[in-house]
Amino acid sequence: MKLAADLPTLNEAAIRLKKMLPTANTQPELKCFLLAANKNTLELYASDGTTGLQIDLPAEVKEPGEALILGEKFKTILNGLPGDKVELSLKDGETRLEVKQGRSKYKLDSLNPELFPLPPAMTETPIEIPGTAWKEALTCLYAVATDDSKGVLQGLRLLSTPDGIDVYGINGHRMAMAGLPYDLPGLNCVIPGDVLKGLRFSEAPVFLTFDPAQISIRQDNWELVTRQMVGEYPPLRQMMERLPKPPHRARINRKEIVDALKRLKAIARIVSLHFTTQSLTLEDRERTATEEIDCFCTTTGTVKAQIKYLLECLEAVSGDVVEITFGRPTDPIRVEDLHFVHILSPIVSDQSVEEAA
Repeated sequence: MKLAADLPTLNEAAIRLKKMLPTANTQPELKCFLLAANKNTLELYASDGTTGLQIDLPAEVKEPGEALILGEKFKTILNGLPGDKVELSLKDGETRLEVKQGRSKYKLDSLNPELFPLPPAMTETPIEIPGTAWKEALTCLYAVATDDSKGVLQGLRLLSTPDGIDVYGINGHRMAMAGLPYDLPGLNCVIPGDVLKGLRFSEAPVFLTFDPAQISIRQDNWELVTRQMVGEYPPLRQMMERLPKPPHRARINRKEIVDALKRLKAIARIVSLHFTTQSLTLEDRERTATEEIDCFCTTTGTVKAQIKYLLECLEAVSGDVVEITFGRPTDPIRVEDLHFVHILSPIVSDQSVEEAA
């Protein structure tokens, strides 16, 4: 193998691939990057055993070949090199990859490339999702469970419907649903939330391929293959439709309430929201801090919520004005924005239970 590549681009790819490597002691090949030079492309792979990332970079390939080298060392070396170009070479019969830039030269041991666990090839037809639709779908990602005991709820559900696609996230005390008006037949998968949270997406289309065991996400010059979450995902649309519509509705400037909650978050975990027809007062439990902002509300009332969870709902939506609907103190709080519905469990005290009776 012999090639020359753009150093800053290769360094950035190595930084992204390093995040895929497992942190615990594991098989030596899982601590490595697989480098494969073909034609005018350098393919780089990293895997933790269940999720693999491939990044393709343009390169001046003089001799094709493969190398399997320690990812952390390779990233560290690239990060310290100056200049714009770097040369990589591994002579036939040798087991050390040479990294050369100007007068700097390093050699890294290469394992047998056949040890690297490449994912099985997928034969299904990819579904092209517009970049805008994909970013809208990820609005529900914050509601995905992070606890291993939650099973399939650790995934983001994408499902085709006659009206477009539904996207769901739920973790027990909150749920989010988006009904997006995009004609994308054939979608029916659950993508691990922790995988999605570690990715960066551009505005380009996303190509999604899946079978019963795995999912491929491809955009621009990279592709990630991971497991598909297994289990029965709750029918969130039916669940939401069965919930009674809260009778009270408030319209609030989203930035104002987000800024107020961020200030309160520094001293409190729980916030009381006191609505009047023209204002909203936010107050911590000990009543040591208050924030008052304008709002339009159909009635007066009070609900309580975890600041962290309410903030995540409000930051997930994008409109300038957000609509919050509520009922009794024990009823779920709804945050709505165009195609999205976010439902949050309230904080229930003994007093609020008595008020709801």
